[in-house]
Amino acid sequence: MALFSATGRSLTVTRAWTYLGINQFATPGLGSFMGGRKFAGAGQLCASVTGFLLITTWMFKATMGPMTAALNGTDAPPVPAFWWQAGVLFFGLAWLWSLSTSISLVQEAMAISRSAPVNRSGPPPRLAELAPPPPLLRVAGDRLSVERLPSAFLTVPAWRRQGEAITRTFQFKDFLGAMTFVHQVASLAEAAAHHPDIDIRWNRVTLALTTHDAGGLSEKDFALARQIDLASP
Repeated sequence: MALFSATGRSLTVTRAWTYLGINQFATPGLGSFMGGRKFAGAGQLCASVTGFLLITTWMFKATMGPMTAALNGTDAPPVPAFWWQAGVLFFGLAWLWSLSTSISLVQEAMAISRSAPVNRSGPPPRLAELAPPPPLLRVAGDRLSVERLPSAFLTVPAWRRQGEAITRTFQFKDFLGAMTFVHQVASLAEAAAHHPDIDIRWNRVTLALTTHDAGGLSEKDFALARQIDLASP
């Protein structure tokens, strides 16, 4: 069972129906090829292109023959019906073949959808049910001198200086884990009356701490960073 289409994306019910529409209403075989059935799709494309060329050839002969005969003053030669009959046969074969492949793709996608694991762990905990963080002592917000910064950074080795701020990026298993962590950070920030800049990218949370009133880094930033490190998994 092919779990991925030729485009490298997983086969879903929506995509399978899209491939069916391409096969039946656009180009027979193209949807099969996009759905990962490369051999069948190539055969269907060859049959549909052959049918198209045969019908086009018949139309060209049926149009140009009388025109050439009229210019030469002769009778137009009959155009064999073989051309359009063979073209319709090839195109009909490609259409029916691609219909069969499309139905198979839809059935396969539905089977994959039914067999997909279902999250039965229950609803996520509400923010109000999460344990509150320990109280945080408020510290002075005076800007640290250049001499004191190295020792302050020793207490938060995972944080990096970025201009007049310290930053750290945390990564979690999923979005819910990231948001749970953000809630804990928010509680710590409220307790300290010091609020970091927070950037959330699905399961990644980036925090930036600085003391605007002091015009740079203060002990408040490092104290809150240490509390956040303790709260992180």
